[in-house]
Amino acid sequence: MIGAVALGGAAIGGVIAGMAGSSDAAGQTPNSPAASSAVQAVAGPTAKSPTSTAPVTLTPMSMTCPTGGGATTDFGHDIVVPAPYSVTITYGDGDEYTNDSAHLGAIFSHTYADPGTYTVKAVLTDATGGKATATCDYTWGP
Repeated sequence: MIGAVALGGAAIGGVIAGMAGSSDAAGQTPNSPAASSAVQAVAGPTAKSPTSTAPVTLTPMSMTCPTGGGATTDFGHDIVVPAPYSVTITYGDGDEYTNDSAHLGAIFSHTYADPGTYTVKAVLTDATGGKATATCDYTWGP
């Protein structure tokens, strides 16, 4: 069991290290059936499970935009990269915010001044400079 946990941690680190030259999303993965838009996340190289020969693709971060909502919203997110890391999020309205892995609650919430459709982009940067990107579109208003 401990070996599997260590191998999983090493695989995640390898995914992030392998993404150091990446600049944007490479694929799309739906996060939930209720998500209003597809989630794009950078997926790194595959790793083999010690009990199986099937490759496993790890997605370091995903994000979802809620369906229908008001001026203030919370964005769903899932991050599987071990700390420390930072996340920079642009909300599509000109606002941008960065914080570290210990203080992420505030950046996955935002208040918009005007109704509209906004492309929200989050960029995770790990301790070695590896990057993962997730995007979604948020719409509110009449």
